[in-house]
Amino acid sequence: GADTRDGVPKFPEPRKPRKTADARYAPLTDENVLTDCFGSYRGTCVVLVVDANGVDEFPENAVMAELAKKYRNDPFSFVWIDGGAQAEFARAFGVKKSHAPALVAVKSGRRNRFAVMAANAGDGLDERVASAFLDKILGGDMRFEPIASLPSVEPEYLRGGDGGATTWADDDDDDDRVGGVEVHGGEDVGGEDGEAAAEAAAKAKAAAEAAE
Repeated sequence: GADTRDGVPKFPEPRKPRKTADARYAPLTDENVLTDCFGSYRGTCVVLVVDANGVDEFPENAVMAELAKKYRNDPFSFVWIDGGAQAEFARAFGVKKSHAPALVAVKSGRRNRFAVMAANAGDGLDERVASAFLDKILGGDMRFEPIASLPSVEPEYLRGGDGGATTWADDDDDDDRVGGVEVHGGEDVGGEDGEAAAEAAAKAKAAAEAAE
């Protein structure tokens, strides 16, 4: 029966449902970049790079909110950044204006690496394709490219009042510093093992050339 110590009936507490993480999706700023994306964050940061025209309401928000909910118990952090206002950030990952909206998955730490899912021309952010991209990451099958140093997020007060003084690189720009971007439609891509093998092959080739 019930526990009646102190004259007050005590009943067993009902079983609590399994706790799930809160779905989080937020703008990437200079204040949260080192906690929600790089630095102390040890999961994979998934950055939506969008041409937002200086506003924070755009169609891709609905898809990102669904992805954040779907993967809330996985080691992902979902954030977004306006490529027009943060052109140097977008350029660091090879994301041009014509690629937007694009997802950039970043693993930071001892080896900084990234992978990009760019939209096809004229297409928006497709939830099915984005889910396939994220599933590949969870399964260890995504090829990540190394990046020497991660870009910073420029504080709003340094950007001036026009919201986009820096030109966001587009396909017509002849800029060799901008890396290539792969469009991932859920197809098979090389995994971590393939990446390591490619790095080893590149080192062996360099050593052979140096010995000649």
